[in-house]
Amino acid sequence: MQEASSPTTNDGYDWHTFDVKAYYQQYLGDVLWEDRGLARATIGALLELGVPLGTLRRGIDACNGGVLRGASLIAPFVADNGTLHWSDYGKPQVEHAKKMIESGRKGNLGPWAQHQTHMGQCHPAWSGASFRACQLGRAVQQSIFDLPHAHYDIGITCFGPESLTANKDEWRRAVVSFFDSIHPGGAAIMLYMVNSTGYSSAGLSLPALPIDHHDVLGVARPALTKLQTFFVDGASSAVRPDEDPHGYDGMGLIIGLKR
Repeated sequence: MQEASSPTTNDGYDWHTFDVKAYYQQYLGDVLWEDRGLARATIGALLELGVPLGTLRRGIDACNGGVLRGASLIAPFVADNGTLHWSDYGKPQVEHAKKMIESGRKGNLGPWAQHQTHMGQCHPAWSGASFRACQLGRAVQQSIFDLPHAHYDIGITCFGPESLTANKDEWRRAVVSFFDSIHPGGAAIMLYMVNSTGYSSAGLSLPALPIDHHDVLGVARPALTKLQTFFVDGASSAVRPDEDPHGYDGMGLIIGLKR
């Protein structure tokens, strides 16, 4: 099928028309070994930074997309009376987040159950992390470019900023906005695709920016202290079918405390 012309900036695509179902069917099936490596690294880094479990009031998973991964990784740090925002701009993504939260509260994680099993094997505090993410979760419609300043105690974004624009300045603004939404001393976690050449949903190629470790460090160093990084070489063919021209070189993690 002939793909439509690809938008190159965030506002060049109407995210309220995003086909969440098609995207999930194409990309979010099994939990890949890449996902497992990043989960282990994220959990280990947060514990090494001394982030206190079960005490934080406000957390955010920015560019959530209705995906359980990011919210689950930070849920053990949020207090029982705290709030975990599943944040995204597009209405379909926010609605999907609401449905995922509702299902999780009823004990149904769907395909994410295997992700939960792996996290529980990494550390006992994550044995019920996905259910906790749903219990504390609230789907919020907000753009990553307009997050409240110094509002959150902990935040994560998974493959979001580099997957909403092909413009490096715009990508940089998104990442800075995310980091700035964390108050000083709070933990910021960013999972990103290395040298992504794009992705598609329902026949439309969506904007993406090829970034690497040095690009991310260039934005993170002024904003974060005690930086840790991690890289997993990507078997991108595992989620990119042969007819899909898009790919990536691997997945990266950067984590630190807000200055």
